[in-house]
Amino acid sequence: SSDSRIYEGYWPYQPDKDSFDSVEYSDAVASIGETFPRVELMDQFGEQVDIYDFAGHGKPVLVDISAVWCGPCNGLASWLAGTGDDYNWGGSYPNIAELVENGDVYWLTVLGQNGRGGKPGIGALEAWYEDYPDPEIPVLGDEALDSNGYGLSEKFIQYAWPTMMLLDENMVITHAGFSESTYTQALDQLEDKFAAGDFD
Repeated sequence: SSDSRIYEGYWPYQPDKDSFDSVEYSDAVASIGETFPRVELMDQFGEQVDIYDFAGHGKPVLVDISAVWCGPCNGLASWLAGTGDDYNWGGSYPNIAELVENGDVYWLTVLGQNGRGGKPGIGALEAWYEDYPDPEIPVLGDEALDSNGYGLSEKFIQYAWPTMMLLDENMVITHAGFSESTYTQALDQLEDKFAAGDFD
């Protein structure tokens, strides 16, 4: 069945992922209405995870591109893990952490940079998960996906860390923080969907 699990982290699995209209990393465009690229990234358990395993389950997918050195990114992870909320994310978004814990939303954290601004290795992913233990959230390492050594963060961070994108179940970007005015749009939309009863 589509919810049989293949990953040590027990992430969703999508056996029909090859049937989705996916795009390559090189063809991906950072704008609303575009399809998120199909890539495989290493998680905190050292396994390669196909992003498209999160597609087609009837759940929105939130991709959060964070950096180890970034205060608000750490605050976001701490809030979701229930270990603290120095940035008052929960005050602004009272229902989102519960939606993630209940599996109503798939939240993927991609660490774009380690504490020194380089690409994070497995140690950085493990340490992030140790600091912010949330069994529902894969901590994925941004890997070099083209010959310039660029990954998702280079393509999608246009305004600030963290950059949050909300994808529909077909992996199309519906809301994204690509500017100062849209910085929290993905979270705003999730909260709006909750208020509208979309997760009942």
